[in-house]
Amino acid sequence: MKVKQKNKSKNTFIITPETEEDIYQLFLKIRIGDLVGSRTTRKITLQQNEGKSAKVTRELVFLVVRCERLEYKGLGDHIKVSGPIVESSDDKISLHSHHSISIAPLQDVELTREVWTDGDIDDLYTEKDTIGKSVFILVISESEAIFAKFGRIAIRILAQVTPSIPRKSSSSTQHQEALERYFDELEELGLRYLDEMEKLVLLGTGFTKNNFKDYLDSKPSKLVRLLEVKDTLSEGKNALTEYVRSITETDDPNFKNAVEQVNYTDKLLEELGRDSGKVAYGVDHIEKVIEMGAVDVLIILDELIYSEPLNREQMEKIIDKTKKYGGTVFIAKANLPNSEVIKGLGGLVGLLRFPVD
Repeated sequence: MKVKQKNKSKNTFIITPETEEDIYQLFLKIRIGDLVGSRTTRKITLQQNEGKSAKVTRELVFLVVRCERLEYKGLGDHIKVSGPIVESSDDKISLHSHHSISIAPLQDVELTREVWTDGDIDDLYTEKDTIGKSVFILVISESEAIFAKFGRIAIRILAQVTPSIPRKSSSSTQHQEALERYFDELEELGLRYLDEMEKLVLLGTGFTKNNFKDYLDSKPSKLVRLLEVKDTLSEGKNALTEYVRSITETDDPNFKNAVEQVNYTDKLLEELGRDSGKVAYGVDHIEKVIEMGAVDVLIILDELIYSEPLNREQMEKIIDKTKKYGGTVFIAKANLPNSEVIKGLGGLVGLLRFPVD
């Protein structure tokens, strides 16, 4: 991510996110009330001569909005900043009307804040660990295939393929021909991402994944050297979570957040199942148990902090207080496995050191 000050302004920085990871980091840096400017499209109504209806056109303009709402969209593709317009490159656009700016990689963004603390500025310039090639996963059976890219902030489903394969009992020849067409389609899908691929993990309950590997071996395919085959008890998206759960420890940044998230949520479900009294959720209850020094791990869903204007300041105070009392804070990602468990409990959960009624 490129960062520079605008001219000699102490309050405005020009930021260019270069990757999907940068998009997420920018999402974390923007605050409610910040001024966010970028090129965007806007509907503009052009008045016509008397007797003619007004003409509506969409033009590319530079707008600055005061951030009232911030959303992380598209599993890493972009973020959306919404709020009233405070500056426009086109005088036909009404100031104070609302607009949403969508920010994607390689798009310049102007970020203005009335007061930047030294910590804010240090955080702005701090480079996060970069990720090289990615792990791709293919969950495969004869009825469906899910092709996904595994990232540190999201698992992105790139494609779902539903083949039409006749039963082997009706015609073994037609079955084999349809299976080969299916495998050809999956190989082509994988080859599109070959330059980004660290490895391709084949998951599934039956022998289809092994048959696909044998098929690639026989060609031979450029994907062969990247293959890893794993048995799962689940099919479809559940197999992705099962795979993450099988990775108990890792230093790979692609998996670190996902593994921690699954481990924490598994612990959470275990404590809830035992009715141990060592789980707290809801803002009022969480604030109470923090004051008691009971919170060992505070789990907060990222979209809870950054999507709602009233949440951010309150959540930051809860985070600071948790750390003050010696607790660990884990920011769960809405687009990684088991996020629905945390969301179902309101997005704010505490794993406690001791039972609390």
